[in-house]
Amino acid sequence: MPPEGRIQLIRHLTPEAIWQERFLTHPNGATALEAVVLAVAQPAETAARFSRLAGLPVTPDPAGGFALALPQGGAVRILPHTALGDVLPGVTIPALPFIAGMVIGTADRGAQAAAWLARNGIATAQGPLGLQVAPDDAGGAAVVFA
Repeated sequence: MPPEGRIQLIRHLTPEAIWQERFLTHPNGATALEAVVLAVAQPAETAARFSRLAGLPVTPDPAGGFALALPQGGAVRILPHTALGDVLPGVTIPALPFIAGMVIGTADRGAQAAAWLARNGIATAQGPLGLQVAPDDAGGAAVVFA
């Protein structure tokens, strides 16, 4: 098993069964999974593994490391652990590799998410990628609404 754990990439062969309006709305305004952020010790090795798994090339990530763009949208950002603070400030790495966070796209730059999170007593902070919920309040990985 790779050090990152069991990773699965799926493609919906019956999108009409999943992509129904009743499943596509949430009070937080989420519209898409834009990115998953991994912090790793050896970005080139991890990127090569993910590239082989997906059958897709990786490209340099602006924060360092690599990005694997997925065909239906979104990306896996494979970053050196030393760059994590620039992307997800305040996130503490418990061990490497670490699935550090995810970026959720919204139509309103996170305004609806901010209101929903505030109503539910969930603290947020503005980060470089958008409105950030700390891992302790989000199941262990940061959630960013962009």
